[in-house]
Amino acid sequence: MKRSLMKDGKMLRECIEQYKFYSSGNNQMVVYTCLRDSRVFVPMRAGRVNDMAFIQESGKRYLPVFSNEAQLGDKAGSLTVEEKDFLDVITAARFAQVNGILVDPYTVPFLVEPSEYDTISRMITRITSEN
Repeated sequence: MKRSLMKDGKMLRECIEQYKFYSSGNNQMVVYTCLRDSRVFVPMRAGRVNDMAFIQESGKRYLPVFSNEAQLGDKAGSLTVEEKDFLDVITAARFAQVNGILVDPYTVPFLVEPSEYDTISRMITRITSEN
């Protein structure tokens, strides 16, 4: 697969929507495979993940990431984001000790729990070229 197919997060959003429509283990693995090779937008401050952007719910903290900048919605003006490889986001989430990574939290959210980080990290890339 060409990296250019992953650009703008469209493929990732389509995989998540398919999973939401029909939640199966197979569709979940399709999302994980897509996440493994995705570049996502992460709230940053001074070169680090912006902990003020963490989403708090029922005493748990989640690191929000976005498939593209448009997914920030009305938060676009208040957050500075940087494009990062999802595997780097996993490392940041481990360091921040969050309860998960929440992909596109303001539109069609998908939660990656810490127990799934190793599964995604061990997957083989499907990227064969940049173009």
